[in-house]
Amino acid sequence: MEHANNRFEHAIEVIIKEKPDLAPSILFYADILLLQEQLSEGLIRALRDRGPSLRNSIQEVIKRGKSLIELVGIPDLKYEEWKRIFQEILGVVERYRDELKEELESLSKAAEEGIFSPKELARFSLSGDLNYARGVSVETGVDLDLVSAIALWTLQPVLMAIKKLIDGEELRGWRNGFCPICGSYTRTGYIEGGRNHLKCEVCGMEWPYEDRRCPFCGNEDGKISYQSINKDRFRLYICEKCGEYWKIVNEDVSGKEIPRELYPVWTFELDDLASKLESGQGALDAEADEDSR
Repeated sequence: MEHANNRFEHAIEVIIKEKPDLAPSILFYADILLLQEQLSEGLIRALRDRGPSLRNSIQEVIKRGKSLIELVGIPDLKYEEWKRIFQEILGVVERYRDELKEELESLSKAAEEGIFSPKELARFSLSGDLNYARGVSVETGVDLDLVSAIALWTLQPVLMAIKKLIDGEELRGWRNGFCPICGSYTRTGYIEGGRNHLKCEVCGMEWPYEDRRCPFCGNEDGKISYQSINKDRFRLYICEKCGEYWKIVNEDVSGKEIPRELYPVWTFELDDLASKLESGQGALDAEADEDSR
């Protein structure tokens, strides 16, 4: 883990040097991610007995086109374990967002008193059902967006542990744009050896994916365009059918100095470019190359 931390620290320095205005966001993201990685390692031990059954379910995932979590559910953990993860996530958020101190303390107190279940909050939020999160928001007086974000950050270490437990299983035949493990859609991917891949921003799963097919609506009618950024180090793909976009790091050009886990923040400029393109402002300040598809 120490080697991983050193690699992350070096990568963070590189990104901040490139994009100094993003330093607070990058440091916050990296600290959340490092905590989740540490928590996931401990959870692997707690979930190890589930490993064989999870791996045996992969072929059913591919056959039915449904995520592993949709088929088998979120593994059971003791309530105290969920509460511990929740409280540690709150601690990182408070270090960076002092203005949220009162809201975070309200969430912490409510979780300690059993007013809501961190597991149920995370489970419903992953499924897209925000009614439970709305109830927590009303009960605690905390903004719904903040409740939903913390719910996801709490669940991520569990999903990351599951992903690690099934690492090495063959996913050949998976053509969906959503993650085969947790079912989340992602805007992040990479090119390695000329081949496109998607990388889940929630659990970290990676899988090959066609570059001419929209991961959101499945469009493969040739209505996919991209803008090449920074001499093709980055690519912004846009589906002309549904309007969604996704970001690709071309590792054949950029190399692998930056860990893939940091690609979502390393490519923030592509989110900004997508927003400008949607509003009709074109590439504007982005360092866009001329080629497009």
